Amino acid sequence: MEAIAPAEEESHSRISLADGLPNALNGCSSLSEQGPRGCDKLARGMASIQRIGCACTLIFLLSNAAPAQSAGPWHYRLQTGDHLIYSEVIDRTIEGDESFHMRIAFTNHVLVAGERNGIFAVGMQRNRDSAELLSYQGPNKLEAQRKQFQQQVAKRSPSFAEANTFNHLGQAQGPWQAVRESSGRMLFTVHEIESLPEQAVAPGGQWRSTSVLAMDFKFAGLQDRGGEKCARLGAKQHNLRLEYWFCPKQGAITRLEFDVRYSSFAGEVHELITFELKARSSGESLSTWLANKQTRYGALRALLSAPWVRISQDQLSDLLAGEPETQALALTLAFHRRLPLESGLKAKLAASQDPLVRKLATAEPNSAKAAAVAPGTWWYSQTDEPYRGAPYIVRLPETYDGTKPFPVLVHLSGGPGIAIDAANTSEAALTGTQFLVVYPDAGGRMWWEPEVTQQVDALLRELPKHFDIDSRRIVMSGFSNGGTGSFHYATVWPERFRGIVSLMGAGVCMLPESSKTLSRLSSLPILLAHGDQDPIVPTHCSEDTYKALKKAGDNQVELHILHGHGHDLTIGNDDGLTVNFAEEHLRQ
Repeated sequence: MEAIAPAEEESHSRISLADGLPNALNGCSSLSEQGPRGCDKLARGMASIQRIGCACTLIFLLSNAAPAQSAGPWHYRLQTGDHLIYSEVIDRTIEGDESFHMRIAFTNHVLVAGERNGIFAVGMQRNRDSAELLSYQGPNKLEAQRKQFQQQVAKRSPSFAEANTFNHLGQAQGPWQAVRESSGRMLFTVHEIESLPEQAVAPGGQWRSTSVLAMDFKFAGLQDRGGEKCARLGAKQHNLRLEYWFCPKQGAITRLEFDVRYSSFAGEVHELITFELKARSSGESLSTWLANKQTRYGALRALLSAPWVRISQDQLSDLLAGEPETQALALTLAFHRRLPLESGLKAKLAASQDPLVRKLATAEPNSAKAAAVAPGTWWYSQTDEPYRGAPYIVRLPETYDGTKPFPVLVHLSGGPGIAIDAANTSEAALTGTQFLVVYPDAGGRMWWEPEVTQQVDALLRELPKHFDIDSRRIVMSGFSNGGTGSFHYATVWPERFRGIVSLMGAGVCMLPESSKTLSRLSSLPILLAHGDQDPIVPTHCSEDTYKALKKAGDNQVELHILHGHGHDLTIGNDDGLTVNFAEEHLRQ
């Protein structure tokens, strides 16, 4: 959340995001107040909430339905060159010790870049128009909070782009980007294109969506929208409501509403996200989109997602003469498609002041053909039993092309261990790094619980089936609950890792029994970092863990106490400690 984002927290279920309760899970109570067992009560409460969440499946029958009438199968009417423009508004309130109401508005461009065998390559670029802190209640002045809000908004790019490929039913053929234009926890689950039923549905009829949420939808009936009878479709589970209007003649969603509530360290969060179709045109060219900064990144992402959509050498050359963000995307495209660069231009780009452009300009692709994989931070789910469906997130660097093994950083989120929180807070700091980043999901539990430990073990065993990784080069890091978790996994599997980072973890304070096995870590590099003003996990927990490791003979452990920091040392806020440690220990 812009400006008011807590470090990392959230909750989902194991099988489907919609089947869990993404609320009321705020992480560990202050250890300084309750001692090493301060999380026990919370852990039992999490388990209780999950049981309730899994037992409930509420299907939302939308009110005000039109009179009953049959509807034939719907499909999206897309053609190469189609350009749909949506408004997007994210209205977010947080009620806690300090209460906030903010609103962020975007103009979204949906670009159909190509079609092959009934599959459409679609790029989406969302450009921020405004970001306002509308109200604030707390000990500080509204104007001071507005200034802080705008400062943090300015740290995020004003434009976000993603892409996917779809069939005529709007079923995505690839994974979705996890990190989006705003840091809300559930935003990555909704899009301008949502899946439609495969068969004809009558009013009141029900089908299972193939989207990220995989919710059960109902067709409420037809309603007039702009002179057309449009289908009103919706679902509700627990604290989520998703509703959208699909207009068959236009072959597009004309309005979408997503309403979600959850708890965070900052308080109770309520988000209402809306998309509204504003304009549509057809027959536009790729060159037109690439020449316009409002659509350029979306078009480039579409090209990365669909290797079969052509780009000319002249178009590529024009892009490489642009600003650094455009250059980086164009160089990534050239790398994956094995497109040659003129030697003089390549030398010029290799001398760029932008570090990512320099890195990409000097990257040498493998002679083997690149796999059909695009760089990005993607949402996946485990495929092996018994954890089939458990979510996780993977960040693929720009030069990952599936032709050689890459090293891996596994990062564990704080609070209740939700992957999207870690991904949101880490994304900017990881730009340009050349290792995969894997974010497991603890589903509202502590990382050291036996079942979560087994799930992480299963994920580590499964990853080589889906990604070309070097299993001999893995570093694990974590924040808060995740920092304690990374220390726990070091004691369980010391042979699995090249190094361990614990950011504000509780270490031996939470896991005193680990002292018996610390001698197994004598050859494992370990970095411990803590803020000197942490009100949640006392600083002495990292200090005590450091002393215990040194006593056990670990001469590669290092301790950093960062002054002026509370409970906030995520990858994006740790003075580069985690990234530098990972880059050092993941080298060949």
